[in-house]
Amino acid sequence: MNKIKTLFDNPIVKREIKQTFRKPKIFWIMAAYLFALAAVSATVLGNVGNDSYDPMLPSVMYFVILGMQMILLTVIVPITTSTAISGERERQTFDLLIITKTSMYDIILGKMLCSLMIVCIMIALSMPVYAVVFYYGGVSVIQFILNQIYMLCYVSMIGSLGIVFSAIMKKSTAASVATIAFIFAVIIGAWMALGMLGLMFSAMFQSRDVFRVFGTFFIFNPIISFMSMIDSQMGTDISWEVLDEIAFSFENKVIYCWHINMILYLFIAHLLIKFAAKKIAPVRKK
Repeated sequence: MNKIKTLFDNPIVKREIKQTFRKPKIFWIMAAYLFALAAVSATVLGNVGNDSYDPMLPSVMYFVILGMQMILLTVIVPITTSTAISGERERQTFDLLIITKTSMYDIILGKMLCSLMIVCIMIALSMPVYAVVFYYGGVSVIQFILNQIYMLCYVSMIGSLGIVFSAIMKKSTAASVATIAFIFAVIIGAWMALGMLGLMFSAMFQSRDVFRVFGTFFIFNPIISFMSMIDSQMGTDISWEVLDEIAFSFENKVIYCWHINMILYLFIAHLLIKFAAKKIAPVRKK
């Protein structure tokens, strides 16, 4: 408990929260986020006929909203974190920040914690939208909590990536564009390249097992991970069927891809925060 208290006693966290919520931009971002979720919810409900009720509607609507939430956070969080260090440079406050007694790691961690707190507020604000699903039933509160914990782990990773680009690049705009481009290149482009390599080597060695070796890495793809989360809660086999076609599947219906990826995301986030802390550390002459 003391460690958690010490973590949030970080002066950077307090400073960032005060500065962030004094800017009108954050409220416009939250408003746009809520509007998008509400629009998706209304669209799904609008496609339902008045004379019949589909018992699958609550689950389908829930996962559509959850998917939209994941897409929005994939865009919003890196944009907010990619200005963490480059914004300090542009305001010419970076030198004042690094000469304080606060360690470089605590500075980066404080910036990251502030972003996660904003995400937690967004999740809380989205509760009225999710309440529409809970009204129809079919989705438990435990499922919702587990999904949001997964979302926080995922956001920790992409947010840390934004901070790394912010530490490397001098301009906030360039850092934001580079972060978004890199994330979507990794989520889509890298896996397309991996699939092409798998096809090439499987044709070269005339063995489908070679392709399955490459395909096994698709377990770590956030899209497969999201499909796995749906499977674990709806009792479907979408992710297992996809992995069975392209990879050495580990089907056991107890440990799913998203369970593994939650731990992986936190580990990658830790490494990225340490790397960003090293990048902003002043070079001292011996």
